Amino acid sequence: MKKKLLVAFICMILASLAIPAAALAADITIDDAYMAANPTASPYDLNAHSAGDIITISTSQPITLYSTAYPIAGIQIVCTGNVDVSLDSLFVNNLTNGVSPLTITGTGNRITAIGNSLLVGDISNPGIKVEAGSAVIFDGISSTSIVAQSGDVSNDGTGTAAGIGGADGIAAGTITVYGALNLQGRASGAGAGIGGGRGATGGTIVIYDGRVEGYSYGGGAGIGGGSGAAGGSITVEDGFVLGRATGGGAGIGGGYNAEGGNITINGGQVDAASLSSGAGIGGGNSSVVNGSGNSGTIVITGGSVIGESSSGAGIGSGYLAQSNTGSITITGGTVRGTAANEGAGIGGGSYSSAGTISITGGSVVAQSTNGRGLGSGDNWGGGSLSIAGTAFVIAEGNVALADIGSAFTAFTIGGTAEVFTVNGTFDASLSTAHTQEPGVLVPAGGDLTGVGNAYNFASPAGWEAASTVGYFVTRVQSIAAQQQAANPQTGDSSHVYLYAIIAMIMAAIVAVILLIRKKALQH
Repeated sequence: MKKKLLVAFICMILASLAIPAAALAADITIDDAYMAANPTASPYDLNAHSAGDIITISTSQPITLYSTAYPIAGIQIVCTGNVDVSLDSLFVNNLTNGVSPLTITGTGNRITAIGNSLLVGDISNPGIKVEAGSAVIFDGISSTSIVAQSGDVSNDGTGTAAGIGGADGIAAGTITVYGALNLQGRASGAGAGIGGGRGATGGTIVIYDGRVEGYSYGGGAGIGGGSGAAGGSITVEDGFVLGRATGGGAGIGGGYNAEGGNITINGGQVDAASLSSGAGIGGGNSSVVNGSGNSGTIVITGGSVIGESSSGAGIGSGYLAQSNTGSITITGGTVRGTAANEGAGIGGGSYSSAGTISITGGSVVAQSTNGRGLGSGDNWGGGSLSIAGTAFVIAEGNVALADIGSAFTAFTIGGTAEVFTVNGTFDASLSTAHTQEPGVLVPAGGDLTGVGNAYNFASPAGWEAASTVGYFVTRVQSIAAQQQAANPQTGDSSHVYLYAIIAMIMAAIVAVILLIRKKALQH
Protein backbone atom coordinates (compact mmCIF):
# COMPACT_ATOMS: atom_id res chain seq x y z
CA MET A 1 0.00 0.00 0.00
CA LYS A 2 2.85 2.35 0.88
CA LYS A 3 4.50 1.57 -2.43
CA LYS A 4 1.31 2.52 -4.27
CA LEU A 5 1.06 5.84 -2.39
CA LEU A 6 4.70 6.61 -3.15
CA VAL A 7 4.21 5.88 -6.85
CA ALA A 8 1.09 8.07 -6.91
CA PHE A 9 2.97 10.92 -5.21
CA ILE A 10 5.86 10.67 -7.68
CA CYS A 11 3.39 10.68 -10.59
CA MET A 12 1.78 13.83 -9.23
CA ILE A 13 5.16 15.58 -9.07
CA LEU A 14 6.02 14.52 -12.61
CA ALA A 15 2.62 15.64 -13.84
CA SER A 16 3.06 19.05 -12.23
CA LEU A 17 6.41 19.43 -13.96
CA ALA A 18 4.70 18.75 -17.28
CA ILE A 19 2.21 21.62 -16.87
CA PRO A 20 3.02 24.39 -19.39
CA ALA A 21 4.67 27.50 -17.98
CA ALA A 22 1.76 29.65 -19.20
CA ALA A 23 -0.57 27.85 -16.83
CA LEU A 24 1.75 28.46 -13.91
CA ALA A 25 2.32 32.18 -14.54
CA ALA A 26 0.34 34.81 -12.68
CA ASP A 27 0.54 38.49 -11.82
CA ILE A 28 4.10 39.70 -11.61
CA THR A 29 5.90 42.93 -10.69
CA ILE A 30 9.19 43.49 -12.46
CA ASP A 31 11.04 45.95 -10.25
CA ASP A 32 14.70 46.53 -9.38
CA ALA A 33 14.68 43.70 -6.85
CA TYR A 34 13.26 41.28 -9.43
CA MET A 35 15.89 42.33 -11.99
CA ALA A 36 18.67 41.84 -9.42
CA ALA A 37 17.41 38.35 -8.58
CA ASN A 38 16.90 37.48 -12.25
CA PRO A 39 19.83 38.90 -14.25
CA THR A 40 18.61 37.16 -17.43
CA ALA A 41 15.02 38.41 -17.10
CA SER A 42 15.33 40.55 -20.21
CA PRO A 43 14.16 39.71 -22.82
CA TYR A 44 10.98 38.61 -21.07
CA ASP A 45 8.65 36.18 -22.87
CA LEU A 46 5.05 37.19 -22.24
CA ASN A 47 3.84 33.92 -23.69
CA ALA A 48 4.30 32.53 -20.17
CA HIS A 49 1.18 34.49 -19.18
CA SER A 50 -2.50 33.95 -19.82
CA ALA A 51 -5.73 35.96 -19.70
CA GLY A 52 -6.20 37.94 -16.52
CA ASP A 53 -2.50 38.29 -15.70
CA ILE A 54 -1.11 41.74 -14.90
CA ILE A 55 2.56 42.42 -15.63
CA THR A 56 3.64 45.55 -13.76
CA ILE A 57 6.88 47.21 -14.87
CA SER A 58 8.36 49.47 -12.21
CA THR A 59 12.09 49.19 -12.81
CA SER A 60 14.16 51.90 -14.46
CA GLN A 61 16.43 49.24 -15.95
CA PRO A 62 15.85 48.53 -19.66
CA ILE A 63 13.68 45.50 -20.35
CA THR A 64 12.45 43.94 -23.58
CA LEU A 65 9.04 42.28 -23.82
CA TYR A 66 8.26 39.79 -26.56
CA SER A 67 6.12 36.77 -27.32
CA THR A 68 7.08 33.49 -28.93
CA ALA A 69 3.50 32.62 -29.83
CA TYR A 70 0.66 35.00 -30.56
CA PRO A 71 -1.74 36.47 -30.18
CA ILE A 72 -1.81 36.58 -26.41
CA ALA A 73 -5.23 37.46 -25.04
CA GLY A 74 -6.33 39.19 -21.87
CA ILE A 75 -3.02 40.25 -20.33
CA GLN A 76 -2.29 43.76 -19.03
CA ILE A 77 1.10 45.44 -19.08
CA VAL A 78 1.25 48.40 -16.70
CA CYS A 79 4.15 50.88 -16.72
CA THR A 80 4.28 52.85 -13.49
CA GLY A 81 6.75 55.64 -14.33
CA ASN A 82 10.41 56.05 -15.30
CA VAL A 83 10.49 52.77 -17.18
CA ASP A 84 12.43 51.88 -20.33
CA VAL A 85 10.52 49.14 -22.16
CA SER A 86 11.24 47.78 -25.63
CA LEU A 87 8.56 45.91 -27.57
CA ASP A 88 9.76 43.18 -29.90
CA SER A 89 7.12 41.58 -32.15
CA LEU A 90 4.42 41.63 -29.49
CA PHE A 91 0.80 40.83 -30.40
CA VAL A 92 -1.79 41.20 -27.65
CA ASN A 93 -5.45 40.89 -28.63
CA ASN A 94 -7.82 42.01 -25.87
CA LEU A 95 -10.78 42.67 -28.15
CA THR A 96 -13.08 40.61 -25.91
CA ASN A 97 -11.26 40.92 -22.59
CA GLY A 98 -12.23 44.41 -21.39
CA VAL A 99 -8.73 45.69 -20.62
CA SER A 100 -5.99 47.67 -22.37
CA PRO A 101 -2.95 45.62 -23.41
CA LEU A 102 -0.58 48.42 -22.32
CA THR A 103 -1.28 51.13 -19.74
CA ILE A 104 1.00 54.09 -19.07
CA THR A 105 0.88 55.72 -15.64
CA GLY A 106 3.32 58.15 -14.08
CA THR A 107 5.90 60.14 -16.01
CA GLY A 108 9.32 59.47 -17.54
CA ASN A 109 8.17 56.38 -19.46
CA ARG A 110 9.84 55.34 -22.71
CA ILE A 111 8.45 52.71 -25.11
CA THR A 112 10.82 51.68 -27.89
CA ALA A 113 9.91 49.58 -30.93
CA ILE A 114 12.58 47.06 -31.94
CA GLY A 115 10.12 44.92 -33.89
CA ASN A 116 6.57 45.23 -35.21
CA SER A 117 3.90 45.04 -32.50
CA LEU A 118 0.09 45.09 -32.51
CA LEU A 119 -1.90 45.93 -29.37
CA VAL A 120 -5.70 45.67 -29.52
CA GLY A 121 -8.05 46.85 -26.79
CA ASP A 122 -11.83 46.50 -26.71
CA ILE A 123 -14.32 49.27 -27.62
CA SER A 124 -13.89 50.97 -24.23
CA ASN A 125 -10.16 50.52 -23.72
CA PRO A 126 -7.30 51.87 -25.84
CA GLY A 127 -4.69 49.63 -27.36
CA ILE A 128 -2.25 51.82 -25.44
CA LYS A 129 -3.82 53.74 -22.57
CA VAL A 130 -1.95 56.92 -21.68
CA GLU A 131 -3.70 58.13 -18.57
CA ALA A 132 -4.29 61.81 -17.84
CA GLY A 133 -1.31 63.26 -15.98
CA SER A 134 1.04 60.56 -17.25
CA ALA A 135 3.73 60.92 -19.91
CA VAL A 136 5.36 58.59 -22.43
CA ILE A 137 7.97 58.86 -25.16
CA PHE A 138 7.63 56.55 -28.15
CA ASP A 139 10.89 55.75 -29.89
CA GLY A 140 12.10 53.24 -32.42
CA ILE A 141 14.36 52.37 -35.29
CA SER A 142 13.68 52.31 -39.00
CA SER A 143 11.21 49.68 -40.27
CA THR A 144 9.66 49.10 -36.86
CA SER A 145 6.08 49.82 -35.92
CA ILE A 146 3.63 49.95 -33.06
CA VAL A 147 -0.04 49.73 -34.04
CA ALA A 148 -2.60 50.23 -31.27
CA GLN A 149 -6.35 50.18 -31.71
CA SER A 150 -9.56 50.24 -29.70
CA GLY A 151 -12.29 47.87 -30.81
CA ASP A 152 -12.83 46.36 -34.22
CA VAL A 153 -12.06 49.12 -36.72
CA SER A 154 -13.99 47.23 -39.39
CA ASN A 155 -17.15 47.77 -37.29
CA ASP A 156 -17.22 51.55 -37.58
CA GLY A 157 -18.61 53.83 -34.93
CA THR A 158 -19.02 51.42 -32.03
CA GLY A 159 -16.13 52.36 -29.76
CA THR A 160 -15.55 55.07 -27.15
CA ALA A 161 -11.80 54.85 -26.50
CA ALA A 162 -8.81 56.28 -28.36
CA GLY A 163 -6.45 53.96 -30.18
CA ILE A 164 -3.58 55.52 -28.24
CA GLY A 165 -4.52 57.82 -25.35
CA GLY A 166 -7.62 58.10 -23.21
CA ALA A 167 -10.48 55.73 -22.47
CA ASP A 168 -14.16 56.77 -22.53
CA GLY A 169 -14.42 60.22 -20.93
CA ILE A 170 -10.71 60.31 -20.09
CA ALA A 171 -8.24 62.77 -21.59
CA ALA A 172 -4.86 61.59 -22.79
CA GLY A 173 -1.68 62.43 -20.93
CA THR A 174 1.46 63.63 -22.70
CA ILE A 175 2.47 61.67 -25.81
CA THR A 176 5.86 62.41 -27.41
CA VAL A 177 7.26 60.70 -30.50
CA TYR A 178 10.94 60.45 -31.42
CA GLY A 179 12.82 58.00 -33.61
CA ALA A 180 12.08 56.48 -36.98
CA LEU A 181 9.25 54.14 -36.00
CA ASN A 182 5.78 54.03 -37.53
CA LEU A 183 3.31 54.74 -34.73
CA GLN A 184 -0.36 54.16 -35.55
CA GLY A 185 -3.43 54.77 -33.42
CA ARG A 186 -6.82 53.53 -34.61
CA ALA A 187 -10.14 54.17 -32.86
CA SER A 188 -13.23 52.22 -33.86
CA GLY A 189 -15.63 54.94 -32.77
CA ALA A 190 -15.88 58.19 -30.82
CA GLY A 191 -12.32 58.26 -29.51
CA ALA A 192 -9.43 59.87 -31.35
CA GLY A 193 -6.97 57.74 -33.24
CA ILE A 194 -4.30 59.33 -31.03
CA GLY A 195 -5.56 61.55 -28.22
CA GLY A 196 -8.68 61.67 -26.08
CA GLY A 197 -11.45 59.17 -25.54
CA ARG A 198 -15.09 60.09 -26.16
CA GLY A 199 -15.83 63.48 -24.57
CA ALA A 200 -12.18 64.01 -23.58
CA THR A 201 -9.43 66.28 -24.91
CA GLY A 202 -6.32 65.14 -26.71
CA GLY A 203 -3.94 66.02 -23.90
CA THR A 204 -0.47 67.05 -25.13
CA ILE A 205 0.94 65.49 -28.30
CA VAL A 206 4.42 66.40 -29.57
CA ILE A 207 5.95 64.81 -32.68
CA TYR A 208 9.66 65.24 -33.36
CA ASP A 209 10.25 62.46 -35.86
CA GLY A 210 8.98 59.21 -37.32
CA ARG A 211 5.77 58.42 -39.15
CA VAL A 212 2.73 59.03 -36.98
CA GLU A 213 -0.76 58.05 -38.15
CA GLY A 214 -4.09 58.59 -36.39
CA TYR A 215 -7.44 57.25 -37.61
CA SER A 216 -10.87 57.68 -36.05
CA TYR A 217 -13.81 55.80 -37.50
CA GLY A 218 -16.42 57.57 -35.38
CA GLY A 219 -16.68 61.10 -34.02
CA GLY A 220 -13.14 61.56 -32.77
CA ALA A 221 -10.31 63.39 -34.50
CA GLY A 222 -7.63 61.43 -36.30
CA ILE A 223 -5.15 63.10 -33.93
CA GLY A 224 -6.56 65.26 -31.12
CA GLY A 225 -9.83 65.25 -29.21
CA GLY A 226 -12.47 62.60 -28.85
CA SER A 227 -16.04 63.27 -29.98
CA GLY A 228 -17.30 66.40 -28.20
CA ALA A 229 -13.86 67.48 -27.02
CA ALA A 230 -11.17 69.91 -28.17
CA GLY A 231 -7.88 68.83 -29.65
CA GLY A 232 -5.72 69.76 -26.68
CA SER A 233 -2.14 70.80 -27.55
CA ILE A 234 -0.65 69.32 -30.73
CA THR A 235 2.85 70.22 -31.95
CA VAL A 236 4.64 68.86 -35.02
CA GLU A 237 8.35 69.60 -35.28
CA ASP A 238 9.31 67.05 -37.95
CA GLY A 239 8.45 63.63 -39.35
CA PHE A 240 5.47 62.54 -41.43
CA VAL A 241 2.08 62.98 -39.76
CA LEU A 242 -1.19 61.61 -41.14
CA GLY A 243 -4.61 62.28 -39.58
CA ARG A 244 -7.92 60.88 -40.85
CA ALA A 245 -11.44 61.18 -39.39
CA THR A 246 -14.66 59.78 -40.84
CA GLY A 247 -17.35 60.69 -38.30
CA GLY A 248 -17.28 64.47 -37.97
CA GLY A 249 -13.99 65.03 -36.19
CA ALA A 250 -11.07 66.91 -37.71
CA GLY A 251 -8.19 65.09 -39.32
CA ILE A 252 -5.99 66.87 -36.78
CA GLY A 253 -7.68 68.95 -34.05
CA GLY A 254 -11.08 68.75 -32.43
CA GLY A 255 -13.56 65.93 -32.29
CA TYR A 256 -17.18 66.20 -33.45
CA ASN A 257 -18.75 69.46 -32.23
CA ALA A 258 -15.50 70.70 -30.69
CA GLU A 259 -12.81 73.26 -31.42
CA GLY A 260 -9.35 72.51 -32.72
CA GLY A 261 -7.38 73.32 -29.58
CA ASN A 262 -3.81 74.60 -29.98
CA ILE A 263 -2.15 73.26 -33.13
CA THR A 264 1.43 74.24 -34.02
CA ILE A 265 3.30 72.95 -37.07
CA ASN A 266 6.96 73.95 -37.29
CA GLY A 267 8.20 71.40 -39.81
CA GLY A 268 7.81 67.95 -41.30
CA GLN A 269 5.10 66.71 -43.62
CA VAL A 270 1.51 66.91 -42.39
CA ASP A 271 -1.42 65.41 -44.27
CA ALA A 272 -4.78 65.74 -42.51
CA ALA A 273 -8.29 65.12 -43.80
CA SER A 274 -11.83 64.92 -42.49
CA LEU A 275 -13.86 62.61 -44.68
CA SER A 276 -17.06 64.20 -43.38
CA SER A 277 -17.57 67.82 -42.32
CA GLY A 278 -14.89 68.50 -39.77
CA ALA A 279 -11.90 70.56 -40.85
CA GLY A 280 -8.82 68.85 -42.24
CA ILE A 281 -6.85 70.76 -39.60
CA GLY A 282 -8.87 72.62 -36.95
CA GLY A 283 -12.39 72.18 -35.58
CA GLY A 284 -14.87 69.33 -35.85
CA ASN A 285 -18.29 69.32 -37.48
CA SER A 286 -20.85 71.11 -35.29
CA SER A 287 -24.01 69.33 -34.25
CA VAL A 288 -26.10 72.51 -33.99
CA VAL A 289 -26.22 75.95 -35.58
CA ASN A 290 -23.49 78.20 -34.14
CA GLY A 291 -21.85 75.14 -32.70
CA SER A 292 -18.45 74.51 -31.18
CA GLY A 293 -16.31 73.55 -34.18
CA ASN A 294 -14.09 76.64 -34.11
CA SER A 295 -10.62 76.56 -35.62
CA GLY A 296 -8.95 76.89 -32.27
CA THR A 297 -5.47 78.37 -32.55
CA ILE A 298 -3.55 77.15 -35.60
CA VAL A 299 0.05 78.29 -36.15
CA ILE A 300 2.13 77.09 -39.12
CA THR A 301 5.75 78.25 -39.31
CA GLY A 302 7.25 75.64 -41.65
CA GLY A 303 7.01 72.22 -43.22
CA SER A 304 4.73 70.86 -45.92
CA VAL A 305 1.11 71.02 -44.74
CA ILE A 306 -2.07 69.72 -46.38
CA GLY A 307 -5.57 70.01 -44.90
CA GLU A 308 -8.61 68.62 -46.72
CA SER A 309 -12.32 68.48 -45.96
CA SER A 310 -15.76 68.36 -47.56
CA SER A 311 -18.07 70.92 -45.94
CA GLY A 312 -15.57 71.94 -43.30
CA ALA A 313 -12.57 74.12 -44.09
CA GLY A 314 -9.41 72.47 -45.34
CA ILE A 315 -7.66 74.42 -42.58
CA GLY A 316 -9.92 76.24 -40.12
CA SER A 317 -13.32 75.49 -38.64
CA GLY A 318 -15.78 72.69 -39.17
CA TYR A 319 -19.28 72.90 -40.61
CA LEU A 320 -21.83 75.13 -38.78
CA ALA A 321 -19.38 76.82 -36.42
CA GLN A 322 -20.75 80.21 -37.62
CA SER A 323 -19.14 82.70 -35.21
CA ASN A 324 -15.70 81.15 -35.61
CA THR A 325 -13.51 82.93 -33.08
CA GLY A 326 -10.43 80.89 -33.85
CA SER A 327 -7.23 82.07 -35.50
CA ILE A 328 -4.96 80.84 -38.28
CA THR A 329 -1.41 82.19 -38.48
CA ILE A 330 0.94 81.18 -41.31
CA THR A 331 4.50 82.50 -41.30
CA GLY A 332 6.29 79.89 -43.41
CA GLY A 333 6.19 76.49 -45.08
CA THR A 334 4.23 75.24 -48.07
CA VAL A 335 0.57 75.05 -47.12
CA ARG A 336 -2.52 73.84 -48.97
CA GLY A 337 -6.10 73.92 -47.69
CA THR A 338 -8.79 72.29 -49.82
CA ALA A 339 -12.54 71.96 -49.35
CA ALA A 340 -14.54 69.70 -51.64
CA ASN A 341 -17.90 71.38 -50.98
CA GLU A 342 -19.01 74.66 -49.36
CA GLY A 343 -16.24 75.13 -46.83
CA ALA A 344 -13.36 77.49 -47.52
CA GLY A 345 -9.96 76.14 -48.45
CA ILE A 346 -8.55 78.12 -45.53
CA GLY A 347 -10.89 79.84 -43.06
CA GLY A 348 -14.43 78.81 -42.23
CA GLY A 349 -16.44 75.70 -42.86
CA SER A 350 -19.82 76.02 -44.55
CA TYR A 351 -22.01 78.37 -42.44
CA SER A 352 -18.94 79.54 -40.56
CA SER A 353 -16.90 82.72 -40.27
CA ALA A 354 -13.30 82.88 -41.39
CA GLY A 355 -12.06 83.74 -37.91
CA THR A 356 -8.78 85.68 -37.81
CA ILE A 357 -6.38 84.80 -40.64
CA SER A 358 -2.83 86.17 -40.83
CA ILE A 359 -0.39 85.12 -43.58
CA THR A 360 3.03 86.75 -43.47
CA GLY A 361 5.26 84.14 -45.09
CA GLY A 362 5.39 80.79 -46.84
CA SER A 363 3.66 79.58 -49.99
CA VAL A 364 -0.07 79.08 -49.53
CA VAL A 365 -2.75 77.54 -51.74
CA ALA A 366 -6.42 77.85 -50.70
CA GLN A 367 -9.00 76.06 -52.85
CA SER A 368 -12.71 75.27 -52.59
CA THR A 369 -15.00 73.58 -55.07
CA ASN A 370 -18.26 75.23 -54.00
CA GLY A 371 -17.09 77.77 -51.43
CA ARG A 372 -14.52 80.53 -51.15
CA GLY A 373 -10.85 79.82 -51.52
CA LEU A 374 -9.70 82.02 -48.66
CA GLY A 375 -12.26 83.39 -46.20
CA SER A 376 -15.56 82.28 -44.71
CA GLY A 377 -17.49 79.25 -45.80
CA ASP A 378 -20.45 79.53 -48.15
CA ASN A 379 -23.63 81.05 -46.65
CA TRP A 380 -21.71 83.04 -44.01
CA GLY A 381 -19.35 85.96 -43.51
CA GLY A 382 -17.18 87.84 -41.10
CA GLY A 383 -13.68 87.44 -39.79
CA SER A 384 -10.51 89.24 -40.82
CA LEU A 385 -7.65 88.64 -43.26
CA SER A 386 -4.14 90.06 -43.38
CA ILE A 387 -1.59 89.06 -46.04
CA ALA A 388 1.80 90.70 -45.71
CA GLY A 389 5.52 90.09 -45.41
CA THR A 390 6.93 87.68 -47.98
CA ALA A 391 3.81 85.54 -48.37
CA PHE A 392 2.96 83.98 -51.73
CA VAL A 393 -0.75 83.10 -51.93
CA ILE A 394 -2.88 81.35 -54.54
CA ALA A 395 -6.65 81.44 -53.96
CA GLU A 396 -9.35 79.66 -55.94
CA GLY A 397 -13.01 79.58 -54.98
CA ASN A 398 -16.23 78.75 -56.71
CA VAL A 399 -16.68 81.02 -59.74
CA ALA A 400 -20.04 82.26 -58.44
CA LEU A 401 -18.57 83.19 -55.05
CA ALA A 402 -15.05 84.49 -54.60
CA ASP A 403 -11.44 83.44 -54.55
CA ILE A 404 -10.94 85.70 -51.52
CA GLY A 405 -13.66 87.18 -49.35
CA SER A 406 -16.47 86.85 -46.83
CA ALA A 407 -17.52 90.35 -45.78
CA PHE A 408 -14.34 90.71 -43.74
CA THR A 409 -14.42 93.22 -40.93
CA ALA A 410 -10.76 93.93 -41.72
CA PHE A 411 -8.79 93.10 -44.86
CA THR A 412 -5.18 94.01 -45.66
CA ILE A 413 -2.69 92.96 -48.32
CA GLY A 414 0.68 94.67 -48.24
CA GLY A 415 4.40 94.35 -47.73
CA THR A 416 6.07 92.33 -50.46
CA ALA A 417 3.27 89.76 -50.49
CA GLU A 418 2.28 88.22 -53.82
CA VAL A 419 -1.33 87.13 -54.29
CA PHE A 420 -2.76 85.26 -57.26
CA THR A 421 -6.50 84.73 -57.75
CA VAL A 422 -7.50 82.03 -60.23
CA ASN A 423 -10.90 83.48 -61.12
CA GLY A 424 -9.94 87.04 -60.30
CA THR A 425 -12.81 87.46 -57.87
CA PHE A 426 -13.00 89.13 -54.50
CA ASP A 427 -16.12 89.29 -52.39
CA ALA A 428 -18.32 92.13 -53.66
CA SER A 429 -18.79 93.40 -50.13
CA LEU A 430 -15.15 94.49 -50.04
CA SER A 431 -15.78 97.31 -52.51
CA THR A 432 -18.93 97.85 -54.53
CA ALA A 433 -16.94 99.91 -57.04
CA HIS A 434 -14.22 97.34 -57.48
CA THR A 435 -13.89 95.00 -60.46
CA GLN A 436 -11.12 92.41 -60.55
CA GLU A 437 -9.51 91.02 -63.69
CA PRO A 438 -8.65 87.30 -63.83
CA GLY A 439 -5.22 86.29 -62.73
CA VAL A 440 -4.11 89.49 -61.05
CA LEU A 441 -0.81 89.24 -59.23
CA VAL A 442 -0.35 91.95 -56.61
CA PRO A 443 3.12 93.34 -57.33
CA ALA A 444 5.87 93.50 -54.76
CA GLY A 445 5.10 96.41 -52.51
CA GLY A 446 1.50 96.49 -53.72
CA ASP A 447 -1.11 97.63 -51.29
CA LEU A 448 -4.70 96.63 -50.59
CA THR A 449 -6.03 98.09 -47.37
CA GLY A 450 -9.32 98.95 -45.78
CA VAL A 451 -12.87 97.83 -46.45
CA GLY A 452 -14.90 99.80 -49.00
CA ASN A 453 -11.89 101.80 -50.22
CA ALA A 454 -10.49 101.95 -53.75
CA TYR A 455 -7.96 99.14 -54.07
CA ASN A 456 -4.66 99.42 -55.92
CA PHE A 457 -4.06 96.58 -58.36
CA ALA A 458 -1.68 98.56 -60.58
CA SER A 459 0.49 96.31 -62.75
CA PRO A 460 4.28 96.54 -62.72
CA ALA A 461 5.80 98.39 -65.64
CA GLY A 462 6.06 96.21 -68.75
CA TRP A 463 3.94 93.48 -67.25
CA GLU A 464 2.48 91.37 -70.04
CA ALA A 465 0.26 88.31 -70.08
CA ALA A 466 2.89 85.88 -71.36
CA SER A 467 5.50 86.92 -68.82
CA THR A 468 2.90 86.76 -66.07
CA VAL A 469 2.08 83.14 -66.85
CA GLY A 470 5.77 82.33 -67.15
CA TYR A 471 6.57 83.98 -63.85
CA PHE A 472 3.75 82.16 -62.13
CA VAL A 473 4.80 78.74 -63.41
CA THR A 474 8.45 79.36 -62.53
CA ARG A 475 7.57 80.61 -59.06
CA VAL A 476 5.43 77.61 -58.19
CA GLN A 477 7.80 75.03 -59.65
CA SER A 478 10.53 76.59 -57.54
CA ILE A 479 8.33 76.16 -54.47
CA ALA A 480 7.75 72.49 -55.32
CA ALA A 481 11.50 71.93 -55.74
CA GLN A 482 12.21 73.59 -52.40
CA GLN A 483 9.52 71.47 -50.76
CA GLN A 484 10.97 68.24 -52.10
CA ALA A 485 14.51 69.18 -51.07
CA ALA A 486 13.40 70.15 -47.57
CA ASN A 487 11.20 67.06 -47.10
CA PRO A 488 12.86 64.05 -48.75
CA GLN A 489 10.66 61.64 -46.76
CA THR A 490 8.28 60.21 -49.30
CA GLY A 491 5.13 59.86 -47.20
CA ASP A 492 2.23 60.50 -49.53
CA SER A 493 4.38 61.16 -52.60
CA SER A 494 1.44 62.27 -54.72
CA HIS A 495 1.64 65.66 -52.98
CA VAL A 496 5.30 66.34 -53.74
CA TYR A 497 4.60 67.80 -57.17
CA LEU A 498 1.27 69.33 -56.15
CA TYR A 499 2.25 72.92 -56.74
CA ALA A 500 3.79 72.25 -60.14
CA ILE A 501 0.52 70.59 -61.25
CA ILE A 502 -1.50 73.51 -59.88
CA ALA A 503 0.80 75.89 -61.75
CA MET A 504 0.21 74.19 -65.09
CA ILE A 505 -3.57 74.09 -64.59
CA MET A 506 -3.74 77.72 -63.56
CA ALA A 507 -1.43 78.80 -66.37
CA ALA A 508 -3.72 77.05 -68.85
CA ILE A 509 -6.77 78.78 -67.37
CA VAL A 510 -5.12 82.19 -67.59
CA ALA A 511 -3.94 81.56 -71.15
CA VAL A 512 -7.45 80.56 -72.30
CA ILE A 513 -9.03 83.61 -70.66
CA LEU A 514 -6.49 85.93 -72.27
CA LEU A 515 -7.03 84.32 -75.67
CA ILE A 516 -10.81 84.77 -75.39
CA ARG A 517 -10.40 88.42 -74.41
CA LYS A 518 -7.97 89.03 -77.28
CA LYS A 519 -10.43 87.60 -79.81
CA ALA A 520 -13.25 89.62 -78.29
CA LEU A 521 -11.24 92.83 -78.67
CA GLN A 522 -10.43 91.99 -82.30
CA HIS A 523 -14.13 91.77 -83.07
